[in-house]
Amino acid sequence: MGYNLATLVKDSEFRWIKGENCIASWSKPTGYRTDFCNVCGSTVPNSLRDVPYVWVPVGLIDERLEMECAGDFCTDDAMPWDETRSLSCHAGPVESLASLLKYLKLNS
Repeated sequence: MGYNLATLVKDSEFRWIKGENCIASWSKPTGYRTDFCNVCGSTVPNSLRDVPYVWVPVGLIDERLEMECAGDFCTDDAMPWDETRSLSCHAGPVESLASLLKYLKLNS
């Protein structure tokens, strides 16, 4: 299992059901941002900068979906017990959001 299992959803197809008023954000000077619940601390979906997608942690999805992992990144940093891999593994991180979107064939 991954530590940052997420999927991307078109922002036009995403909507909050409840709890939007409990979201807090933290940003780095580089522009990286993470959103989280200010009550429990869980990571929550957040809009990606300059592209029409929302990053959604897979663990927040209530219903059972048929999903397939598109790729594993930073596998060199994986814990020894983390042996589950997709068909597309990458030792290091993805270079940028643009390169990830290109890899996923989601160029806006």
